[in-house]
Amino acid sequence: MYGKGDYGSANVVEFFIHNNIGNIDARYPTSPWCNPLHFAASVGHYDVVRVLLDNGATETPEGRAMNKSPLSTALNHNHTEIAALLTLHGFTA
Repeated sequence: MYGKGDYGSANVVEFFIHNNIGNIDARYPTSPWCNPLHFAASVGHYDVVRVLLDNGATETPEGRAMNKSPLSTALNHNHTEIAALLTLHGFTA
């Protein structure tokens, strides 16, 4: 969410998504090296990850950043609760 998810507030991210502010699409990269789900997973924003998942973030080739899955990103940063949430949603490393 680079630019949006870095706020760390799930309420802000949800507001942006539901009001089409900032052209956030939970499913696709917002830059060549990062997407909203990866950024939130890498910095440990559990509630933002949950909001993104609730709003359509899925594991797709388009959803990978730098050839890494959001789950592997969470694991690499020792965010085990986020890793567990992503696993429950069917993500793989």
